[in-house]
Amino acid sequence: MGLHPKSSVQRTLFDDPTLQAKSDKMMNVMDAINIKMGKGSLTTAASGARQRWAMRRESKSSNYTTDWDEMPVAW
Repeated sequence: MGLHPKSSVQRTLFDDPTLQAKSDKMMNVMDAINIKMGKGSLTTAASGARQRWAMRRESKSSNYTTDWDEMPVAW
């Protein structure tokens, strides 16, 4: 998963320490809220969303342009 201690990360020439400090503060606030309100109360947008829906397939059009088995047959 690429997890490693923060102290072992090698900095680059383009790292901005002020942005890193802001990010650290934001993560600490998010952690505190998740501890108080329950795990998963706050997440980052990059972590995705739970899909609680599924496509209804009863009105789905046929796949005859991409599936040979659904090709219409003329008699």
